[in-house]
Amino acid sequence: MDPSLVFDKAFEEAETSRGLNSTQAPPNHPAEPSSVLPLRWCRPPRNWLKCNVSASWGSHNRMGGAAWIVRDAGGIPLAHSRRAFFGHTSNIEAELQSLLWSIRALIDLTIKWVIIESSLTQVREALLKPHEYPEWRHLIDTISVLLNEFDGVSLEHVVAGRNRIANSIALSVTRDHRYQSYVATGGPTWLSSLLREEELNLVVRV
Repeated sequence: MDPSLVFDKAFEEAETSRGLNSTQAPPNHPAEPSSVLPLRWCRPPRNWLKCNVSASWGSHNRMGGAAWIVRDAGGIPLAHSRRAFFGHTSNIEAELQSLLWSIRALIDLTIKWVIIESSLTQVREALLKPHEYPEWRHLIDTISVLLNEFDGVSLEHVVAGRNRIANSIALSVTRDHRYQSYVATGGPTWLSSLLREEELNLVVRV
């Protein structure tokens, strides 16, 4: 499968659902007004999970941070992870590696039906136009192959306001020097108030 065809369907500016390599695309739900949608986390359909992914990178020390968090349709966090990366040469490498690491983690957790959501802008460009990023083609191709491991998957790009939890965890590596990598059940306790806020103010998925 040509990754350029895959990601052209998956990464669109519109905040709509598109199935990717899936036997069943996520069902549509009534939407709240469009002025509200970009500002909040949006829950997945019933029987699907959502994994929010983020990355951060520091050019001065080539230190990268990555994070993912999986939540169910009720907004309840099931698991999350943080990782520090060393030696990345660019922000785009950090973003691609973070997405790849997150997808591998979902496979290890035997998650089969998932929406993978991120606000990684350079990843979006690389996946839409892989021919313009030949030096990262091996990462793009690996991501494409691994997506076939899921029974249902949708890879989506969203504004940062809908990815606040993952963004905060990733930034904690480069900004707050939290270099310990881990995987844990539930959500991070230091973001419990934000998690609770998003759980109580759920937006129905488009």
